[in-house]
Amino acid sequence: MNSAAVIHRKAYRYRLRSLPGATDRTLRRWEGCCRKVWNLALAEQQRLRAIGGKHAGYVAMAKWLTAWRAGAETAYLSDVPVHVLQNVLRALDTAFQRFFQKSGGYPKFKRYGETCGLRETDVKCFSVDVANGRIRFPKLGWLRYRCSRYVEGIPKSATLRLEADGWYVSIQVEIGLASPPVPDATAIGAADRGITNFLATDRGQLVVPLHAHRNSLFRLRRYQRACARKIEAAKVAAGVPKDQPFPKGFRLQPSNRLRQAQARVARMHQKIARQRADFLHKLSSELADQHAVFCIEDLKMQNMTASAAGTADAPGCRVRQKAGLNRSILDQGWGEFGRHLEYKLPWRGGQLIKVPAAYTSQTCSACGHVHADNRRDEQFRCLACGHTDHADVNAAKN
Repeated sequence: MNSAAVIHRKAYRYRLRSLPGATDRTLRRWEGCCRKVWNLALAEQQRLRAIGGKHAGYVAMAKWLTAWRAGAETAYLSDVPVHVLQNVLRALDTAFQRFFQKSGGYPKFKRYGETCGLRETDVKCFSVDVANGRIRFPKLGWLRYRCSRYVEGIPKSATLRLEADGWYVSIQVEIGLASPPVPDATAIGAADRGITNFLATDRGQLVVPLHAHRNSLFRLRRYQRACARKIEAAKVAAGVPKDQPFPKGFRLQPSNRLRQAQARVARMHQKIARQRADFLHKLSSELADQHAVFCIEDLKMQNMTASAAGTADAPGCRVRQKAGLNRSILDQGWGEFGRHLEYKLPWRGGQLIKVPAAYTSQTCSACGHVHADNRRDEQFRCLACGHTDHADVNAAKN
């Protein structure tokens, strides 16, 4: 048992080197098996719900998995490491718990091609050879990865995941510290997040947003249109009318050109995500290094980016404007930035404080007067004391 006073968990992510064709096909087949287990378990949960039965937890679903692996129709599931399939059921159980706590939606069936990830959590079944940059995965043997940095700590789990440009492995480790870390910095800071300026600190620093999605939108739309044209052609070739959706359960057989077009779209989305992640990681690391305590607004991203379409009986107004605002908010990555600070500050001995965002942009940081007319666009001018400042900087000071 680890006797350390503080235990941190950290993940190292690497790209696997070129895999043999047989290994790649095996991993893709395992992905299909994981998707099958998810859908079988979800269908069984819905069947129990329809007859008025009680929700089955992970232990009950694990027993279903044992029966499926022994059954004649689904015996191919026994080719997959059992812990990998069990972790799929754990993920499904977690999704149901979020649904019951009203912090997430009802779990959905996974479509063909949707990845689940192959996660091994038994430390006896996998091992990491740091010196040679390779990992041993059950029933596969040694897999080499591009060792961009050394793994520190005790490996606790390994996850293989397929992305647009190949397979990646994430190694989660446990790092024990004899005493809680002490921050090198002593400053206390705060910041307000926005769209015109991604971040405005209480010291007056304005961070220009990246706009990763907006800057790539022209090329992305061109790739998506090319993909849509090829899907329509494949639909006609399959005998499905142009103005009709695909029949339920129908699986389109894509042509080589359609596969290439879909791969271009996937790589474009991957590039956008990586640009955004690079920007957020660098900025959050800089702030975590410079501050012992940092304050941000406690934003409810799910509510802020909800659609304004309304219902058929009560349709919403200015739907297109709200859709554009939602796209801009999601392009900034506010939620991911907050999550980065949430774990990076404690790693350095710091602390993150989330402050209620209500009225912070209407409150004067000098005298405390609150009024909606205090703020006009990016300019803040207090009606009571006449204090002027940048609106986002004033909100950060609050």
